Amino acid sequence: MNMNSAEHATTGGLTRSIRLALGVGALALAPIATLATENVPFQPGTSGYLTPKIYAFDYFRGAGSAFGQFLEIYDFQRSMLSGSRRSGLYADVDFGLRIADEDRELLVLERVAHGRYNQRGFLQLNNQYGNAGAYYSNFRTASGSVGYLYNANNVEGALTPAAFFPAETNTNSGYLAQFNDDSQRRRFDVTRLRYGMDLNLDSSITGGLLAAGAAIDGYNRTGHQFNTYVFGGGDVREAVTNAPTPQRALQRWRGFDQDVDESNRRITMYTTLTPRDLGVLDYEFVFERYSVSEQQRIQGDVNQILPPEWQFNADGNPLRPLGFVPDSNLIRHSLRGTRNFGSRVAVAAGYGQSILKQESFTNPQFVSGFDGEISTSNWYVNAAANLRPGMRLSGFVRYNDRDNDSTFPAPGLITTTAVTVRINSLETTRYGLNFNYRLRQMRTTVDLGWERVDTQRDLTYRDPSVNRIAPERSLYDDQTKYDEFSLRLVSRIGKRTTLRLSPSIVSGKSSGNITDPDDEIRLRSILSHVTENGTLINAYYNYSNRTNDTLSWLGTDGIEVFQDYERQNQSAGLNLAFAISPALRANAGIAWLQDFTDAIWFASNRRRYEAPGNPVVFVRRDNSQHDVDTYVLNASLDWQVNERLSTQAAYTFTRTDGTTASGEIYDVLPLVDRDLDTTLHSFQLLGVYGLSDRTSLTGMYRLEYFDDDTFGDLKGGYHSIMAGWRYQF
Repeated sequence: MNMNSAEHATTGGLTRSIRLALGVGALALAPIATLATENVPFQPGTSGYLTPKIYAFDYFRGAGSAFGQFLEIYDFQRSMLSGSRRSGLYADVDFGLRIADEDRELLVLERVAHGRYNQRGFLQLNNQYGNAGAYYSNFRTASGSVGYLYNANNVEGALTPAAFFPAETNTNSGYLAQFNDDSQRRRFDVTRLRYGMDLNLDSSITGGLLAAGAAIDGYNRTGHQFNTYVFGGGDVREAVTNAPTPQRALQRWRGFDQDVDESNRRITMYTTLTPRDLGVLDYEFVFERYSVSEQQRIQGDVNQILPPEWQFNADGNPLRPLGFVPDSNLIRHSLRGTRNFGSRVAVAAGYGQSILKQESFTNPQFVSGFDGEISTSNWYVNAAANLRPGMRLSGFVRYNDRDNDSTFPAPGLITTTAVTVRINSLETTRYGLNFNYRLRQMRTTVDLGWERVDTQRDLTYRDPSVNRIAPERSLYDDQTKYDEFSLRLVSRIGKRTTLRLSPSIVSGKSSGNITDPDDEIRLRSILSHVTENGTLINAYYNYSNRTNDTLSWLGTDGIEVFQDYERQNQSAGLNLAFAISPALRANAGIAWLQDFTDAIWFASNRRRYEAPGNPVVFVRRDNSQHDVDTYVLNASLDWQVNERLSTQAAYTFTRTDGTTASGEIYDVLPLVDRDLDTTLHSFQLLGVYGLSDRTSLTGMYRLEYFDDDTFGDLKGGYHSIMAGWRYQF
């Protein structure tokens, strides 16, 4: 069964770094959170548990009771008594049931909750003929804490009053001087529900010849979120006179309440054929339907929310969409086969196709006759041979072709005079070799690898008869080609120490875009040691550095300018696991992560979609560096106080510090967009007291506090207390 975790939306560079901090903290606390719902060991018979629980929670500090608190993005709660999202009480229950015989688990049923809006459950049935199952997971987030509460009206420096020039027309950037919040909501939330079921028939039914199965998976996303948009220069006019007054520019930048009601359904069917000693043949067919049920807004809707003295320009197109998301269908199928030739040679090959087709359209798309479709085809061949004991040679070839079969040109929508760069097709071939050798005397395994990546793009640039962005200034080319040479080494150094080392070098022949590797160095290393008393020590260091200076454009001064790009990532850490006494075990760790990017920033005299019929001038602004460090410290204790009482405690400290830009770019950014200075404290205490062989009491206290020194309103904390009674049978 597919039991993917709930997805989290990404809301910009600041929030991505905050999510990283919270994610690392959550991973550190994950082991402690499982104690209250640990699985019953497998044994024949019937067993299970029932755990009624009651939670008390409180969000403190932060934005106040009128708005969503920042930490609600990651742990949404609501009181059953008052309906408050700030503090209150609610009840929940975990339960599990297992029925097993001597050979297998015949039935497994479980439901686990980690909060009122964070829960999952699954059912599994097994017998000698196959198995069937079902699952669901539900997760709710406060979707608007950053996007709505901290919109441009609430962030210092986000608006630029000097950008409004009353004597000018509203084709200038005056809209940057005012943001218009048209939402009638002060709080937003989105719920994500995943569910599915599957049925699998064992090959024993057909004497080992054929196995088959089918699955249905679904995903619903419902709620409300904050959406923003900017009107074109002539889309807003003064009412009555419909005159192009300068103040209309102030009405162009707006935000509104967007309903969310999206669903995805996937049907999967597969068969596995095993014709005796001839190999294994797999076939899979998938149909996927994505649907959007919420109201699709259009620009003409703004007349319902604009102040009376303003209106949507009657000469504009009121049917242009705002935040349109189309329905779509995806059909894909694949055929894979494997065959062993004795004990020395194995070969695998496969072929697949897919078609993604748009099923709903905006009015401009409908009028232009636009039809959206993307098709892909791919195949691969893998082969491996055991040359001698401890020596293995393998190779592969993979091919993927992606074609943009959407309508082009579509009159009035997308034409050769309107397009900047259109990717008509993307064709990628990968092939390589790997040599594996085991040095038994040295207790070492060595892997030597080589891989070639060759990507060809079929591109359409704007018609040269109109003013345009020249192909070289798009910083996009039709070919990417590079080689990667790698070494993987696993060595036992003494009886208790293991070293894993994986360096690699990438050398580019040509680059299709600025993030392609021209040169790249990678290193992954792990050193593990177990002492005689059982203490586990694990240290690691990872490094990658990617550079590219092959793409260039001709500046307005006639000098060729290279877009010099560098991306560097580093991480290092040390973890310890040791016993303080027979009843007390401890874990401790420290980690460091660095994200560094250096690239040239350049500006143009107009936005790219305004280029047709207008000259475009590029100016190099400055080199800008993104440099962010994250530090994580975690510690936990597991104490078996006596036969009845066991406790666990865990603490994680996460610190993120750095800048998102430098130089001229840094100087013009608002403080909250250019600096990162956040701290997250996470603490959890859990205790289980056995009342009898079958019953126990569980208690948990949890504290999280987030501090942002560059954006004080993001500060806030969260308390939670859980008490539960557990019955096992």
